Amino acid sequence: MSAPAGVPMSDLHLVTIELVRLSVAGGLLAWRTSETTLRLDEKPDEAARRLAGEASLSGVGVVLHSTSWRYDDGPVLTYALFPDAPDASCQVLGQHVITGPSAIEPSPAQVGQTHVAAHAARHLADLATGRDPHVSQCATARADAWRLLLASGQAVHATRAGGAADHDHRVHREPPGRHVPWMLTDELGPRPASSVDSTHHGRSTP
Repeated sequence: MSAPAGVPMSDLHLVTIELVRLSVAGGLLAWRTSETTLRLDEKPDEAARRLAGEASLSGVGVVLHSTSWRYDDGPVLTYALFPDAPDASCQVLGQHVITGPSAIEPSPAQVGQTHVAAHAARHLADLATGRDPHVSQCATARADAWRLLLASGQAVHATRAGGAADHDHRVHREPPGRHVPWMLTDELGPRPASSVDSTHHGRSTP
């Protein structure tokens, strides 16, 4: 990123690249996020690949795709990576995204991380149905994981800002039991205990 002629770099907003890492954990779709700042003269896709890491991108059926953007003290460009390897910070994917307050006000007042993750899953699921041949090919190559993402992504639905599901904020912390138990995050392992609610409310992007 370089400044236009006559515009000092100090007057530019830093661009955040956010990566939603979607994974299969204990038979459920789980997520975690990481982020970086776009470097000078670096393209967003390059930053997303840097953030994902070569090891994560080399697996069978792996997709890295831009899914949304928002303004949060500066532009935030969101990418989704699937399937990623789960770890202890993973949470079970929610099924809610948030819309803006009206048809001509598309942005919610606040967008939470769980909404962003649900939106990313829904976006990838839509692409995998044939809308994007590259994504569809990956879904075929790793059918076991992608079947779960398709089912989870298609279950995501929108809630108007201020509705019952609109309770999540950027500093939100999931209540006990919402995290995927780490001892169960092997995707071939047993399903997490029933106390883990796979339909908890989350955040979404416009």
